[in-house]
Amino acid sequence: MGGMILASCKSVEDLAAALAQDPLHMYEVAEYRVTQFHVRAAGPGLESLVGA
Repeated sequence: MGGMILASCKSVEDLAAALAQDPLHMYEVAEYRVTQFHVRAAGPGLESLVGA
């Protein structure tokens, strides 16, 4: 199984701190791999992600 979480944080450390509080992570049900990227284009309804 897999999935994707889109998040916008001030730093990778802030994101790591937030993910550490997730119950799925705390009970070792999920693991996360963080990949930084910059959104250059988005479909209808997702325009707020561009440049975030």
